Amino acid sequence: MSTKLCFAYYMEILYSAPIQGNCYTLRVIPRSCAVQQVTTLTTRMEPGECWWQGSDPFGNILLCGFDGSPLTCFRFRETGTVTTGLADSMPAERYEQLVKFRYGGTLTAPGPQLKRFYAEQLAPCLAGKSPLEQGRIIMHAVHGAIAYTKGRTDVDTTAEEAMALGAGVCQDESHVMIALCRLGGITARYVTGFLIGEGESHAWVEVLQDGYWFGLDPTNDIAAAEKHIRIAVGRDAGDCPMNRGIFYGAAAQEIHVSVKVWEQGSPAPCKNR
Repeated sequence: MSTKLCFAYYMEILYSAPIQGNCYTLRVIPRSCAVQQVTTLTTRMEPGECWWQGSDPFGNILLCGFDGSPLTCFRFRETGTVTTGLADSMPAERYEQLVKFRYGGTLTAPGPQLKRFYAEQLAPCLAGKSPLEQGRIIMHAVHGAIAYTKGRTDVDTTAEEAMALGAGVCQDESHVMIALCRLGGITARYVTGFLIGEGESHAWVEVLQDGYWFGLDPTNDIAAAEKHIRIAVGRDAGDCPMNRGIFYGAAAQEIHVSVKVWEQGSPAPCKNR
């Protein structure tokens, strides 16, 4: 069932000393596709001296910019409405473009822990099932094996490390699920976006079956559907960071991010993961 969601994304980067030559790339723009339709979108960058829009090799929308003047703060605001849940899947790319999602991604490379978990806990349950059915079983297993815990992992934590810890956040659970899917021969990819509620950005997985991508959210053990707004895809989180940049200077950075997503006409959003 389709749902009209409103969202507000805010990012602020504070620098401990003035910097120059700030070059940035943002992957924060939702794109209309088979499962969602972007109906309104407003963006604002401060200072936003010079910027342009493009796309990366995965088809994600990029906002790229450069600020030549000294600055101590960079801000980005985005609001919009998206109709979600328009379909339960979306058509896949051409065959030659899918290979990159079958392999690769340094954060999802399986090690002994993941291979043992797959062999002992999953392999006996997956035989004879479709890729989507297998994906749902793997999603449920990951949800049970990885306790949602903030502060024990970071952006560079691998799927193998998260599996050994038995803890992590949505990025880690998605990486573990992708690694296990690939061990079973399932083509899977990493998705970033927003989830209804209030907090930060979210991540989940899409699995390929019969030429269509189906979204599965191991953090919440549900299908990615009307509660989710898709932003970007990649082999792992390293392919689709929401913010990346360089600058001249020796300043430290302090980044603050706020995401709010709510159903149009509903009260203020409540907290989520």
